Amino acid sequence: KSSKVKAMIGLGVQKELNPHIYWRLNGAYGQLSGEKDKYESGGDANLKFSNKFTEINTSLKFNLAPEKKISPYLYAGVGLINFRSKLSNSQSGKLISSYGYKGNTASSATHEVEVPLGLGFDWNINQAFSMNLDGSMRIVKSDKLDACVSDNNDKLLQDMFGAITVGFAYKFGYRDCDKDGVVNRKDKCPDTPYGIAVDENGCPFDSDHDGIPDFEDK
Repeated sequence: KSSKVKAMIGLGVQKELNPHIYWRLNGAYGQLSGEKDKYESGGDANLKFSNKFTEINTSLKFNLAPEKKISPYLYAGVGLINFRSKLSNSQSGKLISSYGYKGNTASSATHEVEVPLGLGFDWNINQAFSMNLDGSMRIVKSDKLDACVSDNNDKLLQDMFGAITVGFAYKFGYRDCDKDGVVNRKDKCPDTPYGIAVDENGCPFDSDHDGIPDFEDK
């Protein structure tokens, strides 16, 4: 059995519960497809399937090293996947079975529960922006993703698919307009000139406490 790489696009939000744990809500649209030339017994199969899906899931993300420039993470959750799938003969094109279709005409999508499990790496460019590389497996409580249902459809691990994604994240509330390393919401001196050393409040150091910052003090 062979599968083909297909595109997927998604959008999500996350909330920091503490530096190590985030709650996430994600949605995505994608396609799946594959072919099977031979059965395990050696006979010709000549099967191919296609699947178009949308999904929404919620998960907990466990950030393993939030203070590092490159931070690994793990996550697990639960969600809902809606899809339409077809199975046909790869040579004749004859439709064998489908879900979410009436023949070749789209009808109500099939809904199933999914469990996303994944790991990845965040590259923290600055306090506001980051990139991530993410690999995941979606386990689906169904045997209909490839429109080929087996006789033991009561098992959880009948169908699953993997995804590798590259993403970008923006953290609201983490802007740093004067580029001094202290975010705006914590910066008590938001107009500090670029390159001036500042304290934890974002204000220039005043070593002699005379009210004149060091870089202006003669």
